[in-house]
Amino acid sequence: VADGIFKTQEEVDNHAEQTGKAIGRIRYKDLDGNGKIEELNDRTYIGVLDPKFFGGITFDLGYHNFDLNVFFQGVFGNKVLNSWKYESDLWNISVPAHKNHPTRILGGWYFDNQNSDIPAISNSNQNAELRMSSYFVEDGSYLKLRNIELGYTLPKKVSGRARMQHLRVYASARNILTIKNSQFTSFDPEMPGYGYLTPAFYTLGLNVTF
Repeated sequence: VADGIFKTQEEVDNHAEQTGKAIGRIRYKDLDGNGKIEELNDRTYIGVLDPKFFGGITFDLGYHNFDLNVFFQGVFGNKVLNSWKYESDLWNISVPAHKNHPTRILGGWYFDNQNSDIPAISNSNQNAELRMSSYFVEDGSYLKLRNIELGYTLPKKVSGRARMQHLRVYASARNILTIKNSQFTSFDPEMPGYGYLTPAFYTLGLNVTF
């Protein structure tokens, strides 16, 4: 269980025995209280993938010849493994050469930025920070605007002149808004790892009946 960043030498000295501990490195909890951070004895279950609540809500509105449909969907109360954080926070260890590097690492801990919760830049992994820990587990809750569609139906006397029984013009957009927890550090909690992000779609269309 990650327990923040060592920010002073006093914190380092007063903490349990932890291989690689130093200022700017991740601090791990001594869960069994024996004064040592050990791979087996200080492990525990972290995070639950299943959300406490999931669902959606649809709004259908109409005014004269205009119609509007809005659909929101979301999940709440779940935890996800943000594997992107291995690169955004520890790129110097985990990201190979000739690959784009995230800018989040620029906010890493250093002596003029001691309030940072991102480990200091280092090319060493003596503190074993690439191991699975709660540092990479984040809130996976989100609310998404899955679909919004605005349409207009021409009056029958207008469409009838063109020998049409019905003519509706509409514009729609899908997946254009995601509201997520501000503490989630990657792009999309629905795809927290290396899955493809959900694309946005924009459509203009006609519904015609003759």
